[in-house]
Amino acid sequence: MIRRIALHVAFWTTYLALNTYVEVFLINHSFFELEMGTRIMKALIPELLLLPPKLLMAYTIMYFILPRLKLAAKWRLVLELVLVTAVSLVMYHFMLTAIVYPVVFKEAFPDSTFAQDISRFIWRLLDLTTVVGLACAFKLLRQQTKDARKRQQLVQEKLQSELNFLRAQTNPHFLFNTLNSIYALSRKQSPQTSEVVMQLSKLLRYMIYECKEPFVPLEKEWKIIEDYVALEKLRYGDRVKVNISSHIPGNGEMIAPLLFLPLVENAFKHGPGNHSDQTTISIDLSKHQDQIKFSVENNMADRHEADDTSGGIGLNNVRRQLELLYPDHSIQVDRANGKFVATIIINPNHHAADLSHSGR
Repeated sequence: MIRRIALHVAFWTTYLALNTYVEVFLINHSFFELEMGTRIMKALIPELLLLPPKLLMAYTIMYFILPRLKLAAKWRLVLELVLVTAVSLVMYHFMLTAIVYPVVFKEAFPDSTFAQDISRFIWRLLDLTTVVGLACAFKLLRQQTKDARKRQQLVQEKLQSELNFLRAQTNPHFLFNTLNSIYALSRKQSPQTSEVVMQLSKLLRYMIYECKEPFVPLEKEWKIIEDYVALEKLRYGDRVKVNISSHIPGNGEMIAPLLFLPLVENAFKHGPGNHSDQTTISIDLSKHQDQIKFSVENNMADRHEADDTSGGIGLNNVRRQLELLYPDHSIQVDRANGKFVATIIINPNHHAADLSHSGR
């Protein structure tokens, strides 16, 4: 509210200052022989006295007529516009004849012919409509800017809600898979059950508390992947061989949380989860110039499984998160020689910052 009032005061102050300058230095030659202070006052005071009809017309149009353009009948709005213009012109004439000339200029309002009255009427109308038109133009421009920001905010909120939903999918999906692991170990009465529960606790703590930030250090995200791999190796034992490597300099690189984990989950689901024989999973994280590359490779059992690995919650979730967060990205899925390879390449410096707040 204070900012809006300040903008209005600044507009009308600027208008008065410009009009006074034009009257004093450019138009009114009768002022040139007077002292500077007197010249300024003789130009400024009439402008101040003639301001009320301009304010009446401007604010009636801005706050009473324009907001109803799409609601009220056009003939009614035209009638209201004509009425407020007529009232403003009458006020303008009254100020000139009753106050400006006899009080400020100390002379009677000059007589005039009909033709002169017409020209004076046109001049007053132009004087009114010029400043009112400028005021309304600024009002419409500010309203359009405000509406554009609001539309952009609604779009961002919609996309943010979708991103939150995608991230929320990761936790139940991950928890379901891990609980299956604990169930399998508990049935065997494995002594590793308690260790798996502890690993699960660490992972959930990271997901629930540390992933509230829009971006997390890449080292932390990599550590959670290592912890998840360790947990799954406890579950599958000798049935899975995992080659995991990272070639990232520890320079504080930031990344959206839980972006890579769904691919690792998929690899275990379609690797040792679907194979009775030993399977191999390879996970690699590297950086080339400004781009981060993350790839996961696992064995495939048959064509049906190959088709299945192209979709599901994991890959579709990752694809959509990448679209929302990293416009400069690529995701590639390859199936060849009994292997399934998913590769993500992103530029961590080119991200959609407005969508980075998870809101969790």
